[in-house]
Amino acid sequence: MGGALAQKIGRVGQAQHGVDVYGQWLPSKSRIGIQCKRMDELDEQNQPRPGGAVTKRLLYGEYEKALEFKPKLDEWILATTAKRDEKAQRLARLLDKDSQDRGDFAVRIWFWDDYRSYLNNFGELQRQYYRHVLNVRSSKDIDKLTLEVYAHAFSRPAFQDPIYSENADDFLQAIKDTMRALNTGELVDRETRNIIRRAIGGRRSIQEDVWRLACDKVYLRLLELKTTFQGGLKGGMIIVEPYALQIDPKLRRQLEDLRQSSISELNSVLRMAGLHPI
Repeated sequence: MGGALAQKIGRVGQAQHGVDVYGQWLPSKSRIGIQCKRMDELDEQNQPRPGGAVTKRLLYGEYEKALEFKPKLDEWILATTAKRDEKAQRLARLLDKDSQDRGDFAVRIWFWDDYRSYLNNFGELQRQYYRHVLNVRSSKDIDKLTLEVYAHAFSRPAFQDPIYSENADDFLQAIKDTMRALNTGELVDRETRNIIRRAIGGRRSIQEDVWRLACDKVYLRLLELKTTFQGGLKGGMIIVEPYALQIDPKLRRQLEDLRQSSISELNSVLRMAGLHPI
């Protein structure tokens, strides 16, 4: 990282005093220590994936070790594969305040979600890394993988069934999840909220200009669909009933047109890429 010097501390089996990586942020001369903790949970095939939980005992235990690190740190970071968690964030905030009030270092916590979000800001870095991992031959191959995730996101009842037969909350969530897939390349399962498909970045990382612009149009159509649907709910033009939605006829046509327009825009770019339309 520009503006920083960092080095790994020791090796496996050696005491590291709560710090795996030590570095100095050059602009401010701040001394920063990072403790790395792998936290796993099991998927449906009993294979480990990033997850788990950061407990108070773990956080405070590693913090106490870092107090012994020399030279004295200005900032200490627990970097973990655990999922972002409000309880752990609150523990870190309280510990940070107590630590700084005593004249010790600042406390931060980084989660797996933070790394993904940060990486998604650097499309070229993603390409350099994943091109090697996935063994694809060109940027166009990577773009096609991204488009396939988008196609999967649209292959859901919210984009196929009549809108009046939808559950309002589920319909809005499906639109939000699809917009998220377009922006980040990550598609989550509606029930579990686990990531079920992942591409290399979102629409801004697509290298083929025509494809990227087409995906931008898809996103704008979805944004309009979401805001129009929300406006209908708020304005009383959509009434939620036990087994169906009562929608003003004019608004229903507008919603159907917006949904079909987003599908048509996506199918257009899928055909351009030589992929099957939805």
